[in-house]
Amino acid sequence: MDCSSGRREAGNIFSRWAARYPLGMFWCLACGISWILWLPLVATSFGFHLPTLPAHHFWGALGPSVAALIVAGLTEGKAGVAGLVRRVVRWRVEAKWYLIVLAGPPALFALAAIVSRFVGGSWVDVRQFGSSEEFPEIGIFWLWIFHTATFGLGEEIGWRGFALPRLQRTRSALAATLLLSAAWASWHWPTFLYRPGYSSMDLLAGAGWFMSIVTGALLLTWIYNSTGGSVLIVGLFHGSMDVAFTSKGVGPDTMNVMGTLIVLWAFLVLVMVGPASLCRSGKQVDSA
Repeated sequence: MDCSSGRREAGNIFSRWAARYPLGMFWCLACGISWILWLPLVATSFGFHLPTLPAHHFWGALGPSVAALIVAGLTEGKAGVAGLVRRVVRWRVEAKWYLIVLAGPPALFALAAIVSRFVGGSWVDVRQFGSSEEFPEIGIFWLWIFHTATFGLGEEIGWRGFALPRLQRTRSALAATLLLSAAWASWHWPTFLYRPGYSSMDLLAGAGWFMSIVTGALLLTWIYNSTGGSVLIVGLFHGSMDVAFTSKGVGPDTMNVMGTLIVLWAFLVLVMVGPASLCRSGKQVDSA
């Protein structure tokens, strides 16, 4: 067997596995790509210095999106990739969704600042909203663009754009979201080895973090299904939430209050629209 025929056979086997287990293949590729990209950071945390790229942590966000495009191409060809891309650029949604995804996280920050004032006795410096210790040289607009382009769309093309519709084909929106939350949380595993905000967590903090994954996923499913499957809108929300949570003005107390408010928001959405579809129309996005 020559090399070319061997490569074709390997490609055929890969395609058959993707067709049979698209979600499993997607998760394995998403983790594999991201974990390989994060490997130099993990190695450094253990004293082995490997070359890194600028803002290296954020390159790992590309794993889910690259995996989604690969598996969509293997299972559905050009039509599958084109369908995914169309959802990424789907911007024609009701104006209220832009208000929710862009103004919602800053509103949560402001409300958390007020609550923290009465709980902790001091005001949060809201002027620091949108300023980043990691990227102090850029303003709020470019910080939001950066977060949206990396962990916003980089993740959501995969989690909501590819995985969620397929999970919803045979499950309720709530069941699909809970399964996706477990996969999403496990994908973060290497960051607990090197990322300060993660590596310092104790068991209780870790449980709180997982709850934030579940409640955040509920809100993202609600937005995705309510906008007819717009990856763009959920990516904007993801990026906005990242800015809100990583701003300099967010201390432990404010972060805890924001986390509590998100739980309440997700619970309210669940009660108002129901677990079957997680959207007011009653129709979940269950096809790619």
